[in-house]
Amino acid sequence: MNQDLSLQQVELSTSAMLKKVLILASPAIVEMLLNTLVGVVDTIMVGRGIGAEGLAAINLANQIVFPIVFIFSAFNVGTTAIVSRYIGAKAKSRANKIASQSCIINLVIGLILTALMYLYHQPLMALFNAEPEVTAIAIDYLKVVIYSQFFMFISFSLSSSFRGAGDTVTPMAINGAINILNIIGNWLLIFGIGIFPELGIVGAAISTTLSRAIGAIVFLIIGFSGKMKIKLVLRWFKLKLTIFKKLWRISWSAALEQLFMQSSYVVFNYLIIGLGTITYSAFNIIVRIESILFMPIFGFSIATTTLVGQYLGAKGKKNAIKSVNTATICGGVLAFIVGISFIIFPEKYISIFIEEQSVIKTATLPLRLTAIQQIANSFFIIYSGAIRGAGDTLSIMVINIVRLWILLIPLTYLIINYTPYGLVGHYIIADICMILITFITYLYFKSERWMKVEV
Repeated sequence: MNQDLSLQQVELSTSAMLKKVLILASPAIVEMLLNTLVGVVDTIMVGRGIGAEGLAAINLANQIVFPIVFIFSAFNVGTTAIVSRYIGAKAKSRANKIASQSCIINLVIGLILTALMYLYHQPLMALFNAEPEVTAIAIDYLKVVIYSQFFMFISFSLSSSFRGAGDTVTPMAINGAINILNIIGNWLLIFGIGIFPELGIVGAAISTTLSRAIGAIVFLIIGFSGKMKIKLVLRWFKLKLTIFKKLWRISWSAALEQLFMQSSYVVFNYLIIGLGTITYSAFNIIVRIESILFMPIFGFSIATTTLVGQYLGAKGKKNAIKSVNTATICGGVLAFIVGISFIIFPEKYISIFIEEQSVIKTATLPLRLTAIQQIANSFFIIYSGAIRGAGDTLSIMVINIVRLWILLIPLTYLIINYTPYGLVGHYIIADICMILITFITYLYFKSERWMKVEV
């Protein structure tokens, strides 16, 4: 948002802080909801048009693309933290330089990863123990969608820069428009509406890739125009080692965290797909439904990341803490409401995505179980965003590694392989782990050690 954030050291009232959090979070929430809407509509169209095999295939393909993208786009965590500090310290020229350097880094990474995925996507897909029909559909989808990675890196980079500068409206407007375009393209190309051919899963991939390309181009045009809070400068597109090191110092642990997180998701998919296509489709529908909550919560997390960075840049420690506490309350209320709806209406949520009764029955109890962890999950996401906004990515990395690799993965493996509880057992363990880790994260937040990180 292009508003003055009033970063003076005077502590703001609760109502004034709530207004600031909502002003920053609201566009981010709308953007995240639109992102979620695309995933939901994709899932509905594929589920109703192709069935459980199509759902399993598209989610299997995404297990190849998204882990790689999220790991290597972690430079953008450093981008947001440093840009927000410079904006808070009234050093706009330095913020623009960081944004320009971040963009060229992402351009290079995007090109390299797209080439590698083109060469090795089939061997990567062979690592999964999926049914042959599911694998064949997934490869058809992946052959096209891998090209969208390059454009995703550009959009991620500039979204992070704009948000660090306190402008959450520009990413919302661009990503929202492109998501709507993606939905329309899916409808036209999956089902063959009017003059368009019926391409099924390949149509979804083409629509996704084209929409992401358009989004990246629009981001670049606006960035170079300098009409918003960030201006890209061409002469700063030559990589500077000093700035690269500054970004790397904050971002390496975020990249390593993403490596552990995304690889853990791959492991979860590997374990659960072994339970059969029906259970695997149910699992992925639950993930989609949960994202209905997660995306708005990430909006509050984005607000705290920006505000913490800017307030610390302006030496406003009390306001930094208050911004986090305010966002946490907002997120907790939202999490409570959505969690209750998961308990009361699980079948209605699931039936939006697929009509197969076997999938609906399999997913119902696990979805109810996810309601238990929703408030804890929202607190964890917001605290993590705040701590990263201060530049402390190392601590969150360690916490996430403990949550996933020390606790959840070994316990899920035991549940699936040595008990009859399957997917239900996985979600019981997930609830316990999330509540425990959120408490640990809260204790670290209260210690205020994360405020002492230099950026």
